[in-house]
Amino acid sequence: EMYGSSEQRDQHDELYTEYVLRCRWGRSVDATRPWLVGRRFSEFAALDASLRGAYPSLTFPALPSSYVLFPLDPAVVEEREAGLGAYLGALLRDLPELLKTRHVDEFLQVSARIREVH
Repeated sequence: EMYGSSEQRDQHDELYTEYVLRCRWGRSVDATRPWLVGRRFSEFAALDASLRGAYPSLTFPALPSSYVLFPLDPAVVEEREAGLGAYLGALLRDLPELLKTRHVDEFLQVSARIREVH
C-alpha cells in the first residue's frame, strides 16, 4: 500500500520525490510484519517496463504519466502518489502471480525482508 512520499536529494544534490510503500509479510495473518520501501517514479516506470517486456501476453494496469512540468509540485506529487498506489494495487490484485517474480521481489524487497526476520 502507498504510505506517503518525501523529498530526497540524489548524489548530485538534486531534489526528487520518493514514494514510500508499506509492505507486509508473514507466515500467518497474526505474524505479519510491515516494512517500508522508498522508490522514485523512475523505478516504478522501470518495473513496469521490465514486467511488460518479460510478460508481453499479460494486460497491465496503466502507470501514471511520466510527463509533468513540475514534478515536485505538491499537487503533482499527490496525484502521482495516488496513481502509483492504484497501479501497484491493481498489479498485485489482478496479477498475483507477479509477486513470485524477481522483478516484483526486488522492487518490494520481499526476499531481503524475509531473510532479515528469519
